[in-house]
Amino acid sequence: MIRAAVYVPNYENLSLSKAVIDGSSRIDANHTADIEEVERLLRDHDCHILTIFSPRTMADVGRILEVLTPYLLRWRIPVSVIGTAPTLDQIKRMRTAAITDYSVLPLGPNAIAWRLTRAVMDNPDGQGWMTVPSWGAGVSENLSERRKHLFSSNPFAPGAGAALAPA
Repeated sequence: MIRAAVYVPNYENLSLSKAVIDGSSRIDANHTADIEEVERLLRDHDCHILTIFSPRTMADVGRILEVLTPYLLRWRIPVSVIGTAPTLDQIKRMRTAAITDYSVLPLGPNAIAWRLTRAVMDNPDGQGWMTVPSWGAGVSENLSERRKHLFSSNPFAPGAGAALAPA
């Protein structure tokens, strides 16, 4: 089970975040609209991932990351954002902010649980103490092999266009 600290910058979306994320039995989420509460969760190392739910602007994301960066770096906690479709400018800013995962609503609870699990498991430097019993041992060793397989079958991957070009 993944423990997630869910920060909701817009208080009016708090019930929506609870309805969407708490629908999965694989996520133990602490929802809050208070940055200090999220800071306490990270300080106590009481979560596997930080999820920012439905930020209005990138400034909301920047504000929380500014406060929480020491904890995110110390414990190597991945950051996930769940929101609406971003603009190209927002995508560029998220790359520089090292956002691990960005999900676009509407998304079901099982899809969110899968994405958060993947974000935590793709973070080999941090969260080494977390185990997912259904995957068993050797997850980190096999992860790079699985990713190579996924990207080798992707026709849009870099270098794949040469194989599709007519001879």
